[in-house]
Amino acid sequence: MPILSADELKDRGWEDPLDESPIDTPDGWFRGAVVHTGSHIFCRIWSTRDEVGDREPDEPDTYFEAVYGSAFQGVDIDRYEYNEDHSEWRYGGNVVSAVAEEQTDEACAELAAELMEDQDVPS
Repeated sequence: MPILSADELKDRGWEDPLDESPIDTPDGWFRGAVVHTGSHIFCRIWSTRDEVGDREPDEPDTYFEAVYGSAFQGVDIDRYEYNEDHSEWRYGGNVVSAVAEEQTDEACAELAAELMEDQDVPS
């Protein structure tokens, strides 16, 4: 059973589509759905990793995520690096943060697209 229904997410300000990106994503960026990240926190997340899960041997050892939460304050792009010693992805730091002009899902998605376009992502 989902944590919140689509109607409940929309009541909290999230807009359709909920299960995919509401914007055309720049080359090298994937996903964009509203995701439950735990503790009743929801975020819209794009990633330079096409698939979630184990790292493939030919994958870059760094990937990026563009994310914003339900306060719709702004967007962060964060870097993640693969740690070979522990066979896991680790947070590598914030690359850029920006505040949206309006605190809406649409405004944050548009800001995310601008920030993603500005990033030189590994392919």
